[in-house]
Amino acid sequence: MLDRQRRGSWRLGSALWLAASAALVAAAQEAEVYLEIQKWDFFRVPVLVEDFAADDLARLGLFAPRFSTGEEIEDLLARDLDLSDAFQVVRVRRGEEPAAGLLLDIADRPIDRHPQARVAGELHWDEGRVILRARLIDTSSRAEIFRRDYELGSREAPLAPERWSIHRLADDITRTLTGSPGCAATRIAFVRSLDSGKELALIDWDGFGESPATALGSIVVSPDWHPFQARVACTSFHAGQPQLVAVDLGSGGLTVLASGGTPSAPAHSRDGRWLAYASSESGDMEIYVARADGSQRRRLTFSPGIDTAPSWSPSGDRLVFTSDRTGRPQLFICDADGVSVEQLTYQGDWNDSADWSPISD
Repeated sequence: MLDRQRRGSWRLGSALWLAASAALVAAAQEAEVYLEIQKWDFFRVPVLVEDFAADDLARLGLFAPRFSTGEEIEDLLARDLDLSDAFQVVRVRRGEEPAAGLLLDIADRPIDRHPQARVAGELHWDEGRVILRARLIDTSSRAEIFRRDYELGSREAPLAPERWSIHRLADDITRTLTGSPGCAATRIAFVRSLDSGKELALIDWDGFGESPATALGSIVVSPDWHPFQARVACTSFHAGQPQLVAVDLGSGGLTVLASGGTPSAPAHSRDGRWLAYASSESGDMEIYVARADGSQRRRLTFSPGIDTAPSWSPSGDRLVFTSDRTGRPQLFICDADGVSVEQLTYQGDWNDSADWSPISD
């Protein structure tokens, strides 16, 4: 009897397996799925950057301007475009067509597609200034995509070009060809350790143009940029106790945003209207949200542990933060009003410093 039951069960299992197999075969026949693996450079746009014409300067006995490093204008532009991760850049002479066959970009990486755009330009002398008239050209149709002028130097030093002008050109090319804003004409805020303390400093994205932003003779930590204004929120100890302050990068002035406890880890919302931060003013570290000017402050979390390191969602309606309320630091998500708190990570003993992507892809 037992043997008969086993044979019956085996026949039933076999029938189910055959039916499932037939269904899978039928589904495969109805819709075939293809998986394609792309190379790292598949989404990079091949671009030519040619030598800029300087005939107008030559007629005046002037040489094409170079940067103080000896770097040529075209080379800086090519490097900006390459660092954007949106392009593969080939340097060519003026009017030169790339040779047939395999091309190498400025980093000696192979390019297996024909360049889609060319950057050309002419340097002009205009009432004591050097103007770069840059042109972006479609290589297939030879149509001009845009033509724009960029002032390279001041009247006081016309042959000492400013790197910022080329950074802006690189961003204009990036925006035109990819639809995304570039980041060459941007600066990085960081904390520099000095004999007098730790101060806020700024530097261009390519490592040049370093300048101090504060001289408080104290300690500054955790800088965070306002997305649309020239100011940085950070924690400063210059008043003898920690304060959350906004540093105006134009005037150097400070605005106190929060005090009491240890306000830290500021994070501006993507629209610049709100500022999230952590503070221990209630006894333990909790998450707070206020207007970007420090007004309308409200507390979001109420856990017995440490809540810190907030980061905004792209839509600005949620926050991810670190909390040790379960015994170990893990990531949690809550609505911007503090409700619907959910644990996000469970694996690992220490999950911290989350940074939510600013784009919704």
